[in-house]
Amino acid sequence: MRRFSVVVALALAGCAAYGPSPSPRQQPSQEAESDLRLQRELEQELSGPAAQSTPRDCARACDLSSRICFLADRICALAEGQPAQDLSHAQCRDGRARCQRARALVKSRCGC
Repeated sequence: MRRFSVVVALALAGCAAYGPSPSPRQQPSQEAESDLRLQRELEQELSGPAAQSTPRDCARACDLSSRICFLADRICALAEGQPAQDLSHAQCRDGRARCQRARALVKSRCGC
């Protein structure tokens, strides 16, 4: 009987180790979507109506452009290793296009 109790105790202890797993990390396409939303906000700040009506702050504009391109790189890094049909690949293309627009805009306005 004692042997049975030990076996049951060990089995229960082993099951406790396999309890609920921690919450899974976001899917790459969800992380990319979050970065893409932030990238859109930065792009809006860089080229939206407020940017047209206020005096240009080239230091800020160059920083925004750099951040937009950094996010594009992050989005594309998340897409690596994902299936070709995964949403993150389209998000990567969109992010790269936003980066190119931001660079062109800042280059024409500020030369950076």
